[in-house]
Amino acid sequence: MAHTCYAQGCTTLIHPRQLMCFQHWRKVPKPLQKEVWKYYRQGQEEDKMLSKEHLIAARNAIKAVAAQEGKTLLPEVRGG
Repeated sequence: MAHTCYAQGCTTLIHPRQLMCFQHWRKVPKPLQKEVWKYYRQGQEEDKMLSKEHLIAARNAIKAVAAQEGKTLLPEVRGG
């Protein structure tokens, strides 16, 4: 079950375990890449139980790529 890359505007299909396509993942600074994988838990893409830390690391990686590409992200949606 593939999904699209989380980089702003990218429609490349990728494996559920991945956050971004190769082209965009290369743009993520190495320390942020390490943070994403540090908080990745095998199987989270299946049970959808992502940790808060992983979500924060992923969001930071997505923001970093958007900044490099001169794109603005939509504000985060928060539950009430």
